[in-house]
Amino acid sequence: MEDFAIGAYTAVRVISKELKEAIEKRDLDRIKRYVEVIDSWNKSLNQQEK
Repeated sequence: MEDFAIGAYTAVRVISKELKEAIEKRDLDRIKRYVEVIDSWNKSLNQQEK
C-alpha cells in the first residue's frame, strides 16, 4: 500500500506541474488531456469505493 501511495503522490505532483504549465501557456489540448486523466482517476477511485 505504501508503494501505491508514493506512486499516487508522485503522479499527482507531476500532473499538477504539467497542468500548471499548460494553463500558463494556454495550451487547451494539454489542459483537456490532463483533465481527462484526472477524471479517469476519479472514476476509478469511485468504483473502488463501491
